[in-house]
Amino acid sequence: HSFPTRRSSDLLGGAARRLWREQRRPAWLRLDDAGAIAEAGGALARYGLDGAAPGWAAVDALPVLAGLDAAAVVECVEVAAGVFADVHVVDGGWVLLLDATDGAEQRRALQQRANEISLLRDDLERRNADLEKARARTEELLRAVLPASVAARMQAGEREIADAFDAATLLYSDIAGFAGLVERMEARDLARLLNEVFAAFDACTETHGLEPLKTHGDVYVCAAGVPEPRDDHAQAAAALARDMLKAAARFSDPDGRPLGLRIGLHTGPVVAGIVGARRLAYDLWGDAAALAGQMDLYGLPGAIQVTEPTYERLKDAFPLERRGTFYIRGRGPTTTYLLL
Repeated sequence: HSFPTRRSSDLLGGAARRLWREQRRPAWLRLDDAGAIAEAGGALARYGLDGAAPGWAAVDALPVLAGLDAAAVVECVEVAAGVFADVHVVDGGWVLLLDATDGAEQRRALQQRANEISLLRDDLERRNADLEKARARTEELLRAVLPASVAARMQAGEREIADAFDAATLLYSDIAGFAGLVERMEARDLARLLNEVFAAFDACTETHGLEPLKTHGDVYVCAAGVPEPRDDHAQAAAALARDMLKAAARFSDPDGRPLGLRIGLHTGPVVAGIVGARRLAYDLWGDAAALAGQMDLYGLPGAIQVTEPTYERLKDAFPLERRGTFYIRGRGPTTTYLLL
């Protein structure tokens, strides 16, 4: 809208009074063709223009006018210390200033709040990222100590995990003469050797789709058919045992002799589940686990000893030979076989 060229007092009509009521406290300048102030009125002191006199260069009095077109609006510009105005340049040489200080303060408050929200959002994103890393680390640790399917059940909220399996084949192995290695080897060298051997065994179990269940000293335990039932558990355990013998042959003791790995297999019913509160462990219980451990304990270095139930499941697919009948405490005479 253009201001009519009449006395400034005439401009203080209804529109100006409304602006006063809205706390916009208007002030105005009329400029001549040379850009000098011809007349001024309104709340000039509010905008630091109380000294503006006719003949002054408008740009000196109000620098925001520099470079503006004949008609323009500059919103919320600071025209005096802490005072903001909307500056309207109107055709005909009129400049109108409307107080925008309250709006500027609201904008600053909103901007500050937006900055706070942005900081909170960034902090929340960092916390979520940290939680995600912690969750991933927890999953990684669970899968390191528990079979994957069991770890998944725990993460789903299941707390008491114990399952009975009608038939599974358990594999126990240990290193013959390990006690002597403990006495002869440096602690770090011994730990490094065991880590390398067990890592090789882990690779074998992964190849055959099985999972290591636990280690104790030099004892390495795996089960076929636990925790995932499978019909070919005996065949899978036998194939794994033969690969473990080959893997162990790549390692040697301080004298350069290959490690004498003993492996025992037994097939039967077993119960498996999680025990422990601070340190979780997936363990095996039952006569089958005990007998598999004895097959390993009374086995031969570099050989795989199996019980008769395992022999019955393997005899049509694997070469075996009868080793003999032995008295095993708690079981009496027990016939065993060697998987060739």
